[in-house]
Amino acid sequence: MKKVILLILVLALTIFAVGCGEDAPESTAEENTVSENITSENITSENVTTVKETTSAKADLTLDYLIDSVGKKVTIGQTSEKSAEMIGAKEGIGFFVGDKSFEIYRFDDETKINEAKTGIFKLTIEGFGEFEYNSVVNENFVMIYKEADEAVINAFKEVK
Repeated sequence: MKKVILLILVLALTIFAVGCGEDAPESTAEENTVSENITSENITSENVTTVKETTSAKADLTLDYLIDSVGKKVTIGQTSEKSAEMIGAKEGIGFFVGDKSFEIYRFDDETKINEAKTGIFKLTIEGFGEFEYNSVVNENFVMIYKEADEAVINAFKEVK
């Protein structure tokens, strides 16, 4: 009897695990065309360079790309995801450079971005009060900090 129950549980868990898996994203017609056109005979360094330039020109700035790019210029310590929704941002990450703390948030709200362009960014968090930080903007990303580090600020501003 125990074996039958165990077998039923194993079957149920297997079906559940398979059912919760993510489907692979469907490829687009453009991707299929690119795949069909690439063969070992027609790849040259000129073609590869053109593809890389086209890809990077079309890419939007992302939080991960921003952090990686800043990390190439300064040594970033521990990072942590921030509760961006609490301040009206879409996403956020915090990190340390030495003993200085920095946070980067992505905003869709132009009002918040324009406020941050003044160099001072005020956050009001319900139940905690109002906080004032120094700020710098790169596209729709805002980096806030208490104590400045010019290397970090310049690295953030230079990311394109």
